Amino acid sequence: MRPSWRVETHVRHVETLKSWGVPVIVIGHNLPGADVSYVKSDDRGGMKSLVSKLVHHGHKRICYVANQRHLSTGTERKSGYIDAIEEAGLTLMFASRGDSHSDASPSDNVAIGRATAMNLFMESKPPSAIVTDNDVLATGVYRALLDMSQAIPGQVELFGFGDDPEAHLLFDDDFPIS
Repeated sequence: MRPSWRVETHVRHVETLKSWGVPVIVIGHNLPGADVSYVKSDDRGGMKSLVSKLVHHGHKRICYVANQRHLSTGTERKSGYIDAIEEAGLTLMFASRGDSHSDASPSDNVAIGRATAMNLFMESKPPSAIVTDNDVLATGVYRALLDMSQAIPGQVELFGFGDDPEAHLLFDDDFPIS
């Protein structure tokens, strides 16, 4: 089982499967509230490594664009961003839509990423790099940057996270986010 949205629904599904005697392992997330084993990547360490590399390459204004506030992956990725930015002594930059939520569909995430990026680049000091908590959100940011004629890379660096297959479906084989 790979939960992606509505965590509480997945907890109910896990409990139902377990009551039937079906072994369950969750892939990609942990499910708070469910007594189940899970396998996932080191989201915190991965994001910290990515942001630290951006700092090493001279970026001082690195913005974290988020929409997975209620999923363990989003929480851990945000923590990795904070770790790296604080270690470098830089200012935290967060961007998200106030009405965003973890059960947003892929098309919602694209729209949220696009709107968030448009707002970011209306500021007097836009970021030199943007990292997002998922690739589909990065897809929306990417589209907005292209609409604003921002060179990627060049004027701004953009990194998604998670290698989501949905993001790759939205572009051709030259999709720059991974």
